[in-house]
Amino acid sequence: MKMNMGLLTLHAGFFVKYIVEGWSLGFPTSFIAIFIPTILYIRGFTRVQPEDHGRPVMFAGGMAILTVSLNSSMMFWSMAYLWVHALIHVLVMIVAPPLIAGARPWKAIWAGIPKSLKSSKAFATSSKMLKAIFTFISTPQIALIYFVGTMWIWFVPSVMAFAVSSQVGMQIMHFTFVTAGMAFFVNMVDTAPYVSRVPSPITRLLHILAAGIASWLAAMFLAFSAPLYPSYASTSIRTLSALGDQQIAASIIWVLCMEPFFYTGYYNIKIFLTRSEDAAAKGTFFDPFKPWIKNQTKA
Repeated sequence: MKMNMGLLTLHAGFFVKYIVEGWSLGFPTSFIAIFIPTILYIRGFTRVQPEDHGRPVMFAGGMAILTVSLNSSMMFWSMAYLWVHALIHVLVMIVAPPLIAGARPWKAIWAGIPKSLKSSKAFATSSKMLKAIFTFISTPQIALIYFVGTMWIWFVPSVMAFAVSSQVGMQIMHFTFVTAGMAFFVNMVDTAPYVSRVPSPITRLLHILAAGIASWLAAMFLAFSAPLYPSYASTSIRTLSALGDQQIAASIIWVLCMEPFFYTGYYNIKIFLTRSEDAAAKGTFFDPFKPWIKNQTKA
C-alpha cells in the first residue's frame, strides 16, 4: 500500500511538473493576441455601461485557451509530438475565436485604450491600416479561403518542418492560426458593434459546412497517409511511433473541430428559425438570402 501511494505521489509529481514547467511568453503573437486585448478589456470594463461588457466569461474562456495553447509547456511538446501540435492548431484556430467573437468585448477594449493614445497621429494612422487589413481578410470569400488555406498549408511536410525547427516559423504559424480563426468566425456570429458581413444565417451555415469539410479532409489525409513528417519521427524524446502520433493527430482534428462548428451552426439555425417565426407572426415571408442578395447588388 505504501509502495502504491509512493508511486502515485511520484506520478502526480511528474504530472504537476509537466503542467507548471515550460511556460514562456510567445512573443509577438501572445503579446498582440492575448495580453494587449486582455489588459485593455480589464481597463475598459469599468469605463463602459454593464450592457457593453459583452460576455466576460466567454472572453475569459477564449483568452485562457489561447494562453494555455501558446505559452504553456504544450509549446515544448508540440515540437516532439504531432498530436500536440494538432491540438494547438484546433484550440487556437477553431475553439478560441468563436468564444472571443461571441463575447462581444470590442466596446470594453476600445474604452480601455488611453485617450491620449487615441488622439495621437500615429495611433490614427496605424488603426486605419489595421482596419483596412482586417476588412480585407474578413471579406467572406477571402476569410473562408484564408481559413481553409491556413488549415491545410501547415500540414505540408516542408512547411511543418519550417514551423517546428524555427522560432520565426512557429510564430508565423500561430499568428495565421489566430487571424484566420478570427477573420472567419466574426462573420459566423453576431458580435456587436461589428456587423457581420454574412447576414444570412443560411449562407453562414454554408461557410461553416465548407470549413468543416476542409478540416475533416485534413484529418482524413493524416489518418490514411504513411508517416509524413521526418522532423517529428527523428525526435529523440518520443515514446510513440510516427504513424501512431499522426493518427492521434488526425483523431484530434476530426473530433475537436466538430464541436465549435456544431455550436456555431446551431446558433445560426436558431437565428433562422426565430426570424422565420417572427415573419410568420407578421404574416410575411422570411427570405434568408435577401440580405445576401442586397449586399451582392451593392457590390
